Amino acid sequence: MKSKFLTAGVFAVAGLLMVPQVAFGQASPTTVTVGLNSAVSVPDPIFMSAQKDANFWAHVFESLYTAGEKMEPVPQLAAGTTISDDKLTYTFQLRQGVKFHNGKEMTSADVLASWERYRKLSPGASILSAVSEMSAPDPYTFVVKVTQEQPLFLEALANVSLPIVILPAEEGAKEKGQVEPIGTGPYRFVEQVADDHTTIERFADYAVDTNAPEGFNGFGGRRVATIDRIIFKAIPEAGTRVAGLQTGELTIADNLPVPASNRLVQDGGGQFVAQDVMPFSKAGVAFNVSTPPTDNVLIRQAIQAVVNTQDVMEVALEGFYRLDPSFVFDYGAYYPSNAVAAYYNQNNVEKAKKLLAEAGYKGELITILTNTSYPFMQNTALVMSEQMKAAGMNVEISIVDWPANVAALVDGAGHWNLTPGGYGSQPLVGPASWIPVIRQHTQLGTSDPVYEDLAARLLNAPTLEERRALWEQIELHVDEQAYIMPLGDRGLKVVASNSLEGYQPYYAMRFWNVTAK
Repeated sequence: MKSKFLTAGVFAVAGLLMVPQVAFGQASPTTVTVGLNSAVSVPDPIFMSAQKDANFWAHVFESLYTAGEKMEPVPQLAAGTTISDDKLTYTFQLRQGVKFHNGKEMTSADVLASWERYRKLSPGASILSAVSEMSAPDPYTFVVKVTQEQPLFLEALANVSLPIVILPAEEGAKEKGQVEPIGTGPYRFVEQVADDHTTIERFADYAVDTNAPEGFNGFGGRRVATIDRIIFKAIPEAGTRVAGLQTGELTIADNLPVPASNRLVQDGGGQFVAQDVMPFSKAGVAFNVSTPPTDNVLIRQAIQAVVNTQDVMEVALEGFYRLDPSFVFDYGAYYPSNAVAAYYNQNNVEKAKKLLAEAGYKGELITILTNTSYPFMQNTALVMSEQMKAAGMNVEISIVDWPANVAALVDGAGHWNLTPGGYGSQPLVGPASWIPVIRQHTQLGTSDPVYEDLAARLLNAPTLEERRALWEQIELHVDEQAYIMPLGDRGLKVVASNSLEGYQPYYAMRFWNVTAK
């Protein structure tokens, strides 16, 4: 099975029909059309870190472990796991009879090739840094050995940002963006038209995990697909997404403005249902520590000191937010003490001016990078720039498309000093997910020995109490160094047609266990 780019920028898997496969006598095919504010990335899942991509890949690809309803690790392609007494060997028993979308049965050879590719290419490969050996001793057994105890190993494997999905073994040697988008999920990839839409269809031979409890459990559980086709439409303009819902062209849309979302539900005569998520993600600002002048910690601390967080959030999120100083949600096991609040919502212009003077700041340009896809990020940049100017900083805002903004965070591309963002899976998963992201989004790498020591100790700490204490130290250190500045909890406005039955809000959209009229 091969893929190719077709005319009009279509990326499709050859041999997959462009219409749903409906059995004789079945009711009319059902289609759900989803309005997203930006396009799904080219479907190479080990590079997918954005939340909007999770809307797509969680339907098509699967992992040994995935995230449950509270982002806890739950088995997906693994039938069970045995951990040796010395905690250095993980033996995964695989579910049998699982088929890829090309009809081939999944075996441990596919798992081995997929993990090897992930370790070689993925920006999230650090979660496998302690792995010393991987093997596939028989078709349904996969063995992983680590150099030292990894208490958070299964949590790391369940990460929904840069997931370790399983592809056919023949894809293992392929470079970034070259793989066929063939997974084992309840839906299979059909086509992608660049910057327009991505289409998936129900996979008739999907192996439902009948051992899992019925109902939703995050990205795992007993997943039953009944909708025939799902189309993810890229519609950057929020007003167009709202209009699409009103005309019936869209079944569901996210990232809607708060007032428009509320009006749709209130004035729709029961036609629309709010599917809001709070908290959905953490709003934050990443500082580029490798580019002047924000390579100077005093400059970063001055920006941190001047920000009136409540004013930023009120404008950026239209009142749908919660102030919170932590990097994780308050219901999680790692939520820290009030100590982290010392660096939060300071709103102190005079302190900022003193730090700038101490830094020897001479009016060097500070660039805030933002994008065309997320209004809350643009609004964050606008409000922060005015607050920074009040302390005497020379500020400009650079607006790029979303892929360029992502490239800046992942690869450090372009000239920028700080960029607002949203962190969805990290505050849910916790330290195992945050640790590599802090390194990456700030361009810090492994250059901070204090951070690296705290991170290593946390990942190896045997008890939750020890890990919780170390995580608080990490938050305090990141705050003190002003690597990433948390702004608070962001809610997500989602509106769906009442034609969707059984839909439940989550970190990303889920169309299994859901029916459409």
